[in-house]
Amino acid sequence: MTPAEIAATKAAELLDKAEEYILDEGAVKNCVAIAGGWMRLHATLVTGTFMSDGH
Repeated sequence: MTPAEIAATKAAELLDKAEEYILDEGAVKNCVAIAGGWMRLHATLVTGTFMSDGH
């Protein structure tokens, strides 16, 4: 697996984890935030351009 594929897989795993904890707002927010980081890493690895999350 390439680093980009690993990052995409990690993002998907965390979004699945968020679904498991759908009733725990804090856990869902954490999973989504971390998944967002993995997605930005994936985009950076694929395009070579860093994507900010706006913060």
